Amino acid sequence: MRRQRPEWETKRGLSKAEDVGAAEPEATSRPADSNDSAVAIIAVPAGDPLVGEIIGLADRARDTLGFLPREVFRKAARSGTLLAAMRGKRLCGYALFGLPGQYIRLTHLCIAPEFQQLGFARRLVGEISSRHPDRLGIILRCRRDYPAHRMWPALGFEPRNERRGRGAEPTELVVWWLDHGHPDLFSVAEQQAVLRVSLGYDGLVQLHTPRWESASEFEALRQDWIADQLQLVVVAEIYQRINRLTDSVERRRLRGAVSGYPQPKQDPGRTTELADQIVRCMPEAGQVDPSEDSGRRSEARLVAQTALAGISVLVTCDEQMISRMSSTALQVCGVQIMQPTDVVLHLDELIRRQEYQPAELLDTEYTVTTVGPGREDELRRVFLDRLGREAEGVFSTRLRELAAAAPVWTRKVVRDPSGQAVALYAYGEQHGEVVVPVLRVNSSELGETITRQMLLVLRRACRGLGLSRISLTDPNLSDAVRSAALEDGYQPNRGRLTAMVVDACADAVTISSGLQAVSGEVDFRIPEISANPPAALAVALERALWPAKFTDADLPTFVVPIRPTWSSLLFGVPRSLFRRSATLGINREHVYYRSPRPRVEKAPARILWYASGAGKEPGVGAIVAYSRLEEVVADQPGVLYQRFRHLGVWHLHQIEQVARDDQALALRFFDSEVFNRPVGLRRLRELAAQHHVQLALRSPQRIPPQLFSALYLEATAQH
Repeated sequence: MRRQRPEWETKRGLSKAEDVGAAEPEATSRPADSNDSAVAIIAVPAGDPLVGEIIGLADRARDTLGFLPREVFRKAARSGTLLAAMRGKRLCGYALFGLPGQYIRLTHLCIAPEFQQLGFARRLVGEISSRHPDRLGIILRCRRDYPAHRMWPALGFEPRNERRGRGAEPTELVVWWLDHGHPDLFSVAEQQAVLRVSLGYDGLVQLHTPRWESASEFEALRQDWIADQLQLVVVAEIYQRINRLTDSVERRRLRGAVSGYPQPKQDPGRTTELADQIVRCMPEAGQVDPSEDSGRRSEARLVAQTALAGISVLVTCDEQMISRMSSTALQVCGVQIMQPTDVVLHLDELIRRQEYQPAELLDTEYTVTTVGPGREDELRRVFLDRLGREAEGVFSTRLRELAAAAPVWTRKVVRDPSGQAVALYAYGEQHGEVVVPVLRVNSSELGETITRQMLLVLRRACRGLGLSRISLTDPNLSDAVRSAALEDGYQPNRGRLTAMVVDACADAVTISSGLQAVSGEVDFRIPEISANPPAALAVALERALWPAKFTDADLPTFVVPIRPTWSSLLFGVPRSLFRRSATLGINREHVYYRSPRPRVEKAPARILWYASGAGKEPGVGAIVAYSRLEEVVADQPGVLYQRFRHLGVWHLHQIEQVARDDQALALRFFDSEVFNRPVGLRRLRELAAQHHVQLALRSPQRIPPQLFSALYLEATAQH
């Protein structure tokens, strides 16, 4: 669907999240307009834009579906376990499932509100069964207090078991089973957890203490999205710890709590042998006060039993245990002792392994990666705002809170070529906007450049989520970050800095009316924009509202041919085997040189870059990028080179080769947007012909606004 209007005008509203998906039993008889012949159940191909639509539907139903990382949907598409119910080109619903062992695990079943009661859930479940008839059946878990609880019997599911969720006031989870009629040779086991973790004594106590009595880091392990992914296990040493309590009421309470956890069988002899080895290998072996020896040996038995159960992670908040036991436990038996938030990050890392791999930042030697477990000390050391007198504990608490809700927050760290952390940011969706609770930059070499690039990265993230507002809520923004944000169009708003992100290529009146519709959501005045804004105003607005494009602005557009070699260095398209320089790649400002004749460009203006040449390589013979042209400078080659050498890719002799009468042109441009769908030559000529334009593509050429709009929408379409 082409974006003719701002996002807030085109997005169709949904009812409350609990009404999305299987909110109530499917009707046994369908209305006449259900039109089965027009409905298709398809396996969603990997990389298809339909995956994004499904993620959007899942996000809107998060309250009852729970949260799944986006990578889970992409992985399911790759493995053929993501089905979509389609009526024509409209997404009606989807089913996400897995194939562990001998059965099918149904993870999500979601029907859009306007398509409920039409039998789509039944068709999706039936399609899953028909695709995998050799499996014993389909298993799922659903909270008893969710509306979908009433639907499963109507779809043929039977309740097989019931378990309690974690926490002091746990919810009830019902295990539902749809049998495929095979001989019952095997017991139905639930899906293997992604991660098994041994629970320390303090964790058991905190997880079963009423929340109003204890604000514990173990709250991180109570999140719904973790329930199917993390299995907490209690080993025998925990029973010994409980048995040593003098309070009989507390002993009974904790023994009752323990009964709800898996308890692996233990070999006392092997436990003693491994525990003794752990004690001998501890750095202070032989130097421990006898009064502390029993506690140390208890910890060693806890680690030993964890290892012998085949579990590699033990979770505790006991700082003393972590300090004295961590290195030995890892060295002797491969057990990692983690804080609860590190467990959440480790689990998230296992689920979204690809996202935790370092990726090149804009084809440079700088890398960006998701913040993993065990990084808190480094991040605190590098990014603590000492000038603003930020307390270490406050910053650490903020980092742990973000880590505890790992999938909800995207947390990234940028590293320079030497591996040093130079930028840290986190963002997530809250109340219909992108919120940035942490944005820190610490780089003496490229601090300002990295800051401005991070602001653009965050705008792109906001655009990718389909939201129209982004707010910086970090209470310790540096003066440099604050100044750059204000220049980038952010406005003070209720103690934060807020910017509008308008993903629309439309006329000024349409964009303005959309802005006025949301003006009540911010604490600053949004002025009305008149039709046909002048060039200077349009440039300022397009920067402040990026990626907005005003189709009726008095702003010329030029198609500028560029050789693939220079396009690769400036925009990363086509991809090169060589990385771009950091100064060039991270900068939002660049320069391109050319001959002064013909002289057609004038600033301010827009540029559509045409990577010339023939071949089948992506990004060759196509419109590959858009830039905002802010200055055209004519001067001697040497003068241009000295002024712009850090922003361009040409050497002095190359500028001299294109000069005429000792003059060359420098095109200074900003905020290049590389297209996800380059417009190839054939399609480019088709669109030009539709707008009665004959393209030469040998030198810069001005095109009418209508053709620019068509090309931009084509290149950024999200079908």
